[in-house]
Amino acid sequence: MPSPSPVPSAVPTRSATPAATPSPSPVPSPSGTIAFNDWSTYQYDAARDGFNPNTTAITPASIANLHVAWQVAVGEGADFQPLIATNVAGHTALVIVAGYQTIHAYDAQTGAVVWKDELLGQNIQDCGTSGITGTAAYDAALGAIFVAAGNGSTMSPSHVLLYELYAATGAVMTSVDVTPNLVTGEATSGHTAVTLANGMLYLGTGSNCEGTTTGLPSWLGRIVAVNPNTMAIANTFYTTYGQGGNTYGGGGVWAWGGVSADANGNVYAGSGNAETADTIKQTPPPPVVIAPNENSGYAEQLVKLTSNLSTVEDSNAPTFNFSFGQIDLDYPGTPTLFQPPINSGCSDLLSATMGKGGLLVVNDTTNLNPPVNQYQLSIPTGNAYYIGNPGYSPNLGYLYGAINSSGRGGAMLPPGLAAIGNCGSSIVWNAQFGPDSSAFGHGDNPRSAPTVTSGGVVFIGTACTANSSGGCGTPTSTVNGALWAVDASAGTVLNGGNPLLTTADDIRMAPSADAKWLWVTDKSGNLYGMTVDPTVPAVAKRRGTYHAQHYHFISD
Repeated sequence: MPSPSPVPSAVPTRSATPAATPSPSPVPSPSGTIAFNDWSTYQYDAARDGFNPNTTAITPASIANLHVAWQVAVGEGADFQPLIATNVAGHTALVIVAGYQTIHAYDAQTGAVVWKDELLGQNIQDCGTSGITGTAAYDAALGAIFVAAGNGSTMSPSHVLLYELYAATGAVMTSVDVTPNLVTGEATSGHTAVTLANGMLYLGTGSNCEGTTTGLPSWLGRIVAVNPNTMAIANTFYTTYGQGGNTYGGGGVWAWGGVSADANGNVYAGSGNAETADTIKQTPPPPVVIAPNENSGYAEQLVKLTSNLSTVEDSNAPTFNFSFGQIDLDYPGTPTLFQPPINSGCSDLLSATMGKGGLLVVNDTTNLNPPVNQYQLSIPTGNAYYIGNPGYSPNLGYLYGAINSSGRGGAMLPPGLAAIGNCGSSIVWNAQFGPDSSAFGHGDNPRSAPTVTSGGVVFIGTACTANSSGGCGTPTSTVNGALWAVDASAGTVLNGGNPLLTTADDIRMAPSADAKWLWVTDKSGNLYGMTVDPTVPAVAKRRGTYHAQHYHFISD
């Protein structure tokens, strides 16, 4: 590859003793509150299943007590799921979120600000500018938070940096450029979560919205492995470039959750389309060449890799249905790994990955071909794309997949949620709630990934046009958000079939749940701390602030 492009901004170096910033006094836990544990990564763990076993108190019955305990405006919101870090800076628990280029820590029970730090942004050309666009990872052993942002360049090329922050103060300790070797004309961006597994940090890169104002559309989908102890790149896997000796572009790894990993050290990723004549705006500059089809190399595929990213152990191209007149369907959902109950007769480990066009594919991880089953849960339209991933309950053995849209003819299941059981072989129930995402008529309004409690509740966020009674009316150009709760076993929509919360903007990111608490963000960065603990006083909920977004991602 060509020599690395110069990075215009100086990057900080690791400090042995980051400067402390003042923190509020510790707040005692309210009476009867269950102890918190860390929600340290997107969807709780590297399996990306959205299940926290420390949530037995959040049940279908206790939902009646769920209320807003505090609310803050983080600022323009990125697709960042709240993290929970326990016993840090003298606080029982911190909730860590990001808004555009700023990462914040709040007391998880009071919403009091503990620290905040501003990082450098990314220039993503046709998508505008961006900052922190993926969930961080928290390493309690190192006392560190790892998060992706930019190098602050306003010119192409813009590099993606992985930052290490001191969890107690938010101070930047060091960073590493994970895109040091950009090919000619490459305009890439990082907007996935960071995954900490196998003693490595993993981060994916994706596109600049498939075309730039400079006429240089190329981007290279990659997964980068970084050693968290040295903050040095260990290896880089390219989904298309160099595969089979070809120099194709594309194949972005851009899922909200990045990659997933199993206990045996295997890494799993879904990828976007290769650069074809149909999917980009201009011919890419050399050395990149147009790919013959969208799944060239390892694009638009589920890929299983060794922990060091050196070997592709298996892959599966699900053969997306393009008969609806859609191209660029991608595989943007992070694979969810799940182990069915013992003595169920199922394989030891299965994966479920969602395509942007509404296809959910279940695979046996020991052999990705052929799939165990496929479910066309939604019809692809430009306004109803999937960007999330399924959730899973090990208590019930149910996989939960969002249904965004019933499609033009209404022949599909109605918008809501489907529970898939019996080793991923059949739909057990489907619950209808929330608007059809395609009815908004503009933008991308995906449903969030599901969050599952061990008490038997599935939470999921949707777009919504709020009505005067705290529910959702007929979709219009006004896009608010709604949070819903469903009985994980029976499929009953809780709270009388109404949303638990309506917000100023679309709820695209799954909430985080721990002990008796739930933390929810909307796309504009309004953060709500909610609890089923009746000893915690309720506050009057505000609708929140709407911010026009600097970026959006629907086509990588």
